Amino acid sequence: MVSIFERALADECHVCPCDLCGLSDYEALPYAYHFKGENLLLVQCRGCGLRFLQPRPSEATLLSLYTKEYFDKDYVCGFWEGDYISNKEKLLQESRGILELVSTHAPTGGSLLDVGCAGGYLLTAAREKGFEAWGVEINPEMVQFARGQGHRVHLGVLESAKFPDDCFDVVLLCDVLEHVASPRHLLMEVRRITKPGGYLYIRGPIGATLAEAIFRSFRRLGRRGIRILPGYPYHVTEFTSRTLDSYLRSTGFHTTYVTTTETFLPTRTIAPKLSVKSACELLIRLLSKCATLLPFTGMGDFIEVLARKQASCEDGQPAPGDGRWPKEHSRRTETRRENLS
Repeated sequence: MVSIFERALADECHVCPCDLCGLSDYEALPYAYHFKGENLLLVQCRGCGLRFLQPRPSEATLLSLYTKEYFDKDYVCGFWEGDYISNKEKLLQESRGILELVSTHAPTGGSLLDVGCAGGYLLTAAREKGFEAWGVEINPEMVQFARGQGHRVHLGVLESAKFPDDCFDVVLLCDVLEHVASPRHLLMEVRRITKPGGYLYIRGPIGATLAEAIFRSFRRLGRRGIRILPGYPYHVTEFTSRTLDSYLRSTGFHTTYVTTTETFLPTRTIAPKLSVKSACELLIRLLSKCATLLPFTGMGDFIEVLARKQASCEDGQPAPGDGRWPKEHSRRTETRRENLS
């Protein structure tokens, strides 16, 4: 494990400080991607606890990952059969649920931006809800498809859209923040274009489950070394509820709602591999699911957050607040995508 970590840090031009706290003091975790001839190791900052890939892939490298193949099979991590286009009804149902939550806090009929909008199904749901909806997407095929549905979608990253200051009532980052090279940079741009008092909705995976802690401990105690993860390094940063809250406070947002849940691997990926080992893994995940249901723990592998722009906070400086989750903290007990199958 140490040798791979040392090789990853040997090339100083690739080594980046922690995007959250700025420190360059890391602990190597027993996971890595092997991508384009180099090992991208998962590390944890000793200062703030943020987990991220080191060396961090460049923005150009990350943008090259989101081809047609990604939207054919990788965009939901195996939870559903079929590609993005064929899952229209499931995605519309999911999008309507998101907007129902947003609408309980933010008034409908305002301006809404979906960053990473793919083919625009959420924009369709937003239009049904009465929002004036815009999208940003990096994949040309998805942009063409969304525009074909009558949506206004910019091709490129958010910064290249050059939206004016304070122009959106609501900005959505649905399964986006973990994919970018610098979450801080993206959040600061989101803050710039969000109206004072406007809302930011974030959803995505987090690494804060009992099962995850047990599995990592087993690998360390068993001295099994690094596990090379399959697939592409789509997820550059692994958040917990605490590190995500720190990001929001330090970029001028105040959390008004948060919920965490824990999901399972799709049954079709577990059943063919049924064994004593997989049965033990399933038992650990069931125990982990129970632990997630305990109130106010912040545990889970999936999070939804609604935050409001702080009008008085200077860019890049911590926002007012004590850093704790708000009293409105609530928890859903249902699973995420399995119920839509």
